[in-house]
Amino acid sequence: MRRWKDFFAAFTHDAKTALASLRLQAESLREDFAGAEPSPLLDRLLSDTLRLQLQLGEFAFSGESDAGRAFF
Repeated sequence: MRRWKDFFAAFTHDAKTALASLRLQAESLREDFAGAEPSPLLDRLLSDTLRLQLQLGEFAFSGESDAGRAFF
């Protein structure tokens, strides 16, 4: 069981890090093109990234240990 928890913690951390990086880059693009015509693709990218971050957080929370602490 400990191996599963370690894997879960590492996976969650890596996924959250990658999503945070992707979101930061998308937000930077939005700032760079603030004066340009709105981009539905960029808006969807930001929305989907936020949704995935929230889902990952809920997934990690649902995998709490018996001590009531999240794995990450």
